[in-house]
Amino acid sequence: MSSWRDQRAVIDEPLTADRILEAAEEVLRRFGPGKATVVDVARALGVSHGSVYRHFRTKAALRAAVTKLWLDRTTELLAGTAADRDRGAE
Repeated sequence: MSSWRDQRAVIDEPLTADRILEAAEEVLRRFGPGKATVVDVARALGVSHGSVYRHFRTKAALRAAVTKLWLDRTTELLAGTAADRDRGAE
């Protein structure tokens, strides 16, 4: 369980799209895409849901940004694995 000071430190950080995506990623993992809400993401950040909507106009836009983040990471990992395999074949 986090302390009040830990929660306060999170609240004092500026709200950025990256922070929102990080929180949304965790919320989606925890609740699944069918049940995760923007309100859940806002709660995880200690902000109002309106603050999240200032960065992502809709729930779908937020979900699309998280999906793109996951796909970009996966593509990077797969490219690295393929490059390692190609180096080993030489």
